[in-house]
Amino acid sequence: MQIERSLYVAQLYDVYGALLTEKQAYVVEACVLKDVSFAELASLLGSTRQAVYDMYTTAEQQLYKFENILHIVSSKQKLQQVKQKLLQCPLSSQAEALVQSLNKIFEE
Repeated sequence: MQIERSLYVAQLYDVYGALLTEKQAYVVEACVLKDVSFAELASLLGSTRQAVYDMYTTAEQQLYKFENILHIVSSKQKLQQVKQKLLQCPLSSQAEALVQSLNKIFEE
């Protein structure tokens, strides 16, 4: 469960990370993407573990809030599912071109 949540937060961060404050982005990136503990991060920042935890929690809530308003991550997931279903069917050349267009979108 924790791994799934971390993966989801990483996806949210990839999309909405630029909307966080610099410090929030740093904390989320360190904790989720680099697997740095709150205690280690507190030591690096000259802060307390609780302060880092609070900052992370606030940033995570912001990421969830952005997704609840904009739905970008869930839309991308739905498009990925449609793409996978398309790939399971015999495709016309036009459908193959559409799949390639989807691939380009996902690469961005």
